[in-house]
Amino acid sequence: MRLSDLFNDENHINEKSVIGIISFLIMIVYSLVDVIYAMMSKAVEINERIYTSFETIVLGAFLISSGEKIVKVITHGKNNRLKKNNIREEKKGEGTEKEGAEG
Repeated sequence: MRLSDLFNDENHINEKSVIGIISFLIMIVYSLVDVIYAMMSKAVEINERIYTSFETIVLGAFLISSGEKIVKVITHGKNNRLKKNNIREEKKGEGTEKEGAEG
């Protein structure tokens, strides 16, 4: 897999999840650095605006990805129900046609 595959419209990669994972990893590294510096009794100045921005990116990316999956499941279920209803109606129609041809 190449990096250019990520920008292809017909790929199997969820770009929002990739961005969310990268942002989450940055938050983890940032937290680990803060813990390490705290253990060494050194102060690390945390810019709350940047951390909150990464937090928002992570939440937004994963919520949007989850929402897309939920919509896909719901629409897939509706399509299956519509197909089943169409098959039932076709079978009913075939049954009445056969009865009409015989009688």
